[in-house]
Amino acid sequence: LGDVRNLDVLMEHIREYLDGAKAQADSACVEWCEVIRSERNEKLTEALASIHSKEHKKWKRRLNNWILSQGPTDRLKDTLPNLLAESFHELSQLGDLSDPTILHRYRIMCKRARYELEFFQSMLDPSARHSMDTLKDAQDSIGVLRDRQAAVTSAEKYIEQRGPRESDLDVVREFIASMKRSSVAERATAIVVSAAELEPPGLIQKVTS
Repeated sequence: LGDVRNLDVLMEHIREYLDGAKAQADSACVEWCEVIRSERNEKLTEALASIHSKEHKKWKRRLNNWILSQGPTDRLKDTLPNLLAESFHELSQLGDLSDPTILHRYRIMCKRARYELEFFQSMLDPSARHSMDTLKDAQDSIGVLRDRQAAVTSAEKYIEQRGPRESDLDVVREFIASMKRSSVAERATAIVVSAAELEPPGLIQKVTS
């Protein structure tokens, strides 16, 4: 479903651009949107097939059985602090967040750490809520930048695949320029949010007994 979500966001960016610029979608833009819708529907069909597959149902049963069992709860009290400490340590070791590749990995790791905290929230000190909120802010901020970069990549790929028909690609090119301007303005904000507001692992309190 991640691919479906990404294509929905791309369509939303196109609509926002057209509304904000009061621009009319030319033939190339209309064609591009149809390509996106077609790909989105294909991805949705694939995702639904996976969700309803026998393998997915087996995985859900195994997960449910694990959650309902008594044994893992005791083991988690021993292993959870190390699990959370490891996630926060990895976040602190990623290095230069001005590198788009590292910034993307940082967002994924923020998401993973946040999900770990949320899933085990009942076993954590209430102060861990602050870390969850901080991770979400970083994840969302970097996600906006990532979505714009993905929109530029998709538009440039469409132009390359479509060929040299220059006259009807103006709106798509203007969309690319708009996304790039927004990315430049938002990159610094994303880095500030992720680097300055995410507090160190010490915020994660001991697992309650």
